Amino acid sequence: MPILLYMKPVRLEKLRILIDYFCHDALHKALVGILFLLPFIIPVWTISRTSSQYETFQKIRILNEEGIRWCNQKEYSKSISHFQGALRLDPDNKTVKSNLASAYTELAVELKSKGNADQAIIALEKASELNTGNENVHVLLAKLYFEKGDLMYAEREARIALIMKPGDPYLLKFLAHVNFLLEDFNEALDQYHTLADSKAIPENSTELNRLKQEQEVVNTYKKTNCHPFIVYYPDDTYEQRAKWIAESLVRVYLKLGSWWNFNPQHEIPVYMYPENTFFRVTRSSAGVIGVYDGKIRLLVNHDHKIRLQKTAVHEYTHFALNGLTHMNIPFWCNEGIAQYVAGEWDPIRAKMFDVAIERRQMMDFKDMDTEELSSFFDTHDRTLAYIQSYVAILFLVEQYGEKSITELISCLKKGWTAEKAVEHITLLSYAEFTSDLTAYYLQARKDDAEGVRTVLSRNENPL
Repeated sequence: MPILLYMKPVRLEKLRILIDYFCHDALHKALVGILFLLPFIIPVWTISRTSSQYETFQKIRILNEEGIRWCNQKEYSKSISHFQGALRLDPDNKTVKSNLASAYTELAVELKSKGNADQAIIALEKASELNTGNENVHVLLAKLYFEKGDLMYAEREARIALIMKPGDPYLLKFLAHVNFLLEDFNEALDQYHTLADSKAIPENSTELNRLKQEQEVVNTYKKTNCHPFIVYYPDDTYEQRAKWIAESLVRVYLKLGSWWNFNPQHEIPVYMYPENTFFRVTRSSAGVIGVYDGKIRLLVNHDHKIRLQKTAVHEYTHFALNGLTHMNIPFWCNEGIAQYVAGEWDPIRAKMFDVAIERRQMMDFKDMDTEELSSFFDTHDRTLAYIQSYVAILFLVEQYGEKSITELISCLKKGWTAEKAVEHITLLSYAEFTSDLTAYYLQARKDDAEGVRTVLSRNENPL
């Protein structure tokens, strides 16, 4: 036995003689032998155990320090691997857990900056599972889910962050807005009142009044449910039109779900307004017939079924594009794709584009790369921008197939500019893209005039 190495041979012989003298059978001899050896066994076992714990502690310390070093060098995958190794040795170590959560958070920020928002969400969810009490993890998750259009998850994460940081005015404002979009008006009002009482940031009376007005509309309007939409309409005279709109929305919901794999998880409110209410609520200029501002709002002042359906499909496409690209959707891509999905080609309005081409007055795509057009553009320029955006998407579809739309969305989701996305898909600069688009359009108009159906005439019907 190894333990006996700690005892001299002479002492062992004396121990044997004593045991033989006092004990008369084998069992007694064994028990007494153990009792005599215990003072020697226990210290060695204790030393062995303490030594093992010290070695484990040293391994954890080294792995943790290596994790910190890799994190400082922005090598987040290596950093995470080291922290995970340390955590396997001591699953309850708070320091290592906190460091691992920080590494996941840093990785998420890097992924988001590179346009990988979905991967960033996965990294942050792993940080959240560690339960380190870091509110920044939940703030970032709330923001990313909001940009993605997952309002229920955004609301959940904002609430968790608010528990960790009670009374934070910016979290309260964010949560109030999310609840407004989810139509939980009582919660939103409570959060606005808490915000006003704190006086941390100035009260926004316009926003508060709008919330109250919307709550009144929801309480007084009739509604029809068609998953995932709730269509609100003023009275029974709008019921048939509400059914038309609901029918087209369900159709486009299924189409885009299949085409783009876009399936929103929350109910989507759709408001049908008479003329005076529409312009008061949306503050839109004359000529606007639909708005997407987090909710779908439609001007319903006529009984033309197809026009109503096209407008509803157009606005839902804006909703989808905002979520799919994490709100990185330039004007011409947003409006062009929405018109394409809705099938809004108008040969009469297209004559304006004919004149623009003839006079070399086409819009510069760089001026349409922003989310909204500059206020410097007049009504004529804005109308021309809509038409040109539509023609650009039709050109992409005709020359590169419908998959080019999916690819464009994918590029924008990565945080790319529209110009970079176009160059990637077409291998053309913006100038070359404009030139080829013009030649394509002139040929298509000529073919249409001769009775040859082109992508222009084929896209006159709704989805």
